[in-house]
Amino acid sequence: MTITADAPETARGEDGYYVIGEERFRSVTAAIEKWDKGDLKFWSGGLAAKAAFEELPRLVEALTVRDCGRTYAKACDDHDWQERCPQCRCERCQPCVTRWMADRHLAESKRRTDEGSRVHHIVKHWVLTGFWLPADPDIEVYVASFKAFVAEYGLLNTDWELAEARVVNREYMYAGTLDGAIRFRRERSRAAADLLDRLTADGADRVQEALLIVDYKTREKEDRAVFPDMPLQLAPYRFAQTLVLADGREIPMIKVDAAAIIQIRPDATSVELVLAEEPEFATFVSLLGSDGWAQERGKRAIASRTFSYAPSVVKLRAADARRRKKEAEAVAAVNAPDPETPAPTPAERGARAAAAAKRPDAGQVWGEIAEQHGGQPQARGKRLRASPPRGDTRRVDTVTAVLGRPGGAQDEEPPF
Repeated sequence: MTITADAPETARGEDGYYVIGEERFRSVTAAIEKWDKGDLKFWSGGLAAKAAFEELPRLVEALTVRDCGRTYAKACDDHDWQERCPQCRCERCQPCVTRWMADRHLAESKRRTDEGSRVHHIVKHWVLTGFWLPADPDIEVYVASFKAFVAEYGLLNTDWELAEARVVNREYMYAGTLDGAIRFRRERSRAAADLLDRLTADGADRVQEALLIVDYKTREKEDRAVFPDMPLQLAPYRFAQTLVLADGREIPMIKVDAAAIIQIRPDATSVELVLAEEPEFATFVSLLGSDGWAQERGKRAIASRTFSYAPSVVKLRAADARRRKKEAEAVAAVNAPDPETPAPTPAERGARAAAAAKRPDAGQVWGEIAEQHGGQPQARGKRLRASPPRGDTRRVDTVTAVLGRPGGAQDEEPPF
């Protein structure tokens, strides 16, 4: 019996999470998107450059069209990408054409994803029923290639033990939908025997059959190409804990012998063996951790509200304000007149004012010090300031230099 999962309550949401019951699990494919696919950057840039040459008259015409104002309208994001509505961008003005070129890789990715989904649906229908659905013209070559693969390896639809099955791992809180698990048998064909020979260890008896967990990948080009992120998708499927059935029940994950990518190309379909062992699973877990940080904490790490004053900071600031207030009160108390001391006479007040007037101005003191040591005085307003000699960064204590140190000790020359 082939295990599949069509329960709507376990479908993946747009936010990249599966909801099973009241639990949310991160999607395997959503977590792997954190893997840096550097080659895609050059691919997307190449698509834009190619579009510029192919649509050169369109680019020239865009210079003469008035801006429609709908280039970044979000109202048209609600319908299918192939449909059009009055709120969609005009695709003729310069901003719209510029965005169209910049988004060429997105449109191409959507087209390829749509093709792959339809191929998956036809394969799944054959696995579950034994009948092939008619294929759309744009995917006929892929379906024909897959049929040839089935005949080459002598496969029957009953050899699929899993088809579009939902898997869950509650230890790491992730879930995913694997494409299938196929049992290959040596006696079926020469191609199957060669595949099993590659799985046979040196000196061991020949493997007669093996259950492979697989992921389908459609490829437009006719050359083989397997990328490092592909095993990272199969490893979490292999190390899942349970399978979710269509009725919502869960059973333990079946044991598989190896992993492979079934690459469906226009010219042929090949079985590409890949490693999906503990090191690959550990790498996926690290990606899952990075993805979890980005989802749960990434925006908080840069949000201004994250740095609002904590209660402890408020308390420290209040304590500091109270301390400064007490210091000001103490200074005021020291400078306050003693009630037991008689008030100075007018003559005494005049003598004090005359003494204060004779005290040298701070600006003058700086100028005198600078002239003694080769500095250049700088005028600021009505007071003179002097910069110390170049290379001498020592500070001058003006009060100490002019009025002397506490206790009456005097320096022979101003300290620098």
